[in-house]
Amino acid sequence: MVLRSEPDLAHDFGVGKATVRKALAVLRGEGLIVTQRGYRSRVRTQPEFTRLQLPPGVLATARMPTPEERERFGLPVGVPVLVVDSEVYPADRYALVSGE
Repeated sequence: MVLRSEPDLAHDFGVGKATVRKALAVLRGEGLIVTQRGYRSRVRTQPEFTRLQLPPGVLATARMPTPEERERFGLPVGVPVLVVDSEVYPADRYALVSGE
C-alpha cells in the first residue's frame, strides 16, 4: 500500500509538513514503512515467520543490526536481529520457540 504524499497527509490531518515528516520517521524507524527518494512511502509487507526451536539453556538476544547485516538480510531501518548462540537471524522473519 502506497501512502499519500506529505502535503496531502498534512492537509488531511490538519498538521504541518514537519509533523508528517516526524510521524513518517517514527514509522520508518519501527520498520513499518519503506521510503525511497523519488517515490512515495509504502507500507512494508511483513514476511511469514520461520520458527526457530531453542534448545534448553541457549542464550537468545536481540539488537540492532550492523550495516553489513542490514545489507546481507535486506533489512530496512528499525528492524532488529536475533542472536542465538552467535548465529544472527532477521527478527522480522524468525520467531523463537522455547525448547521446553
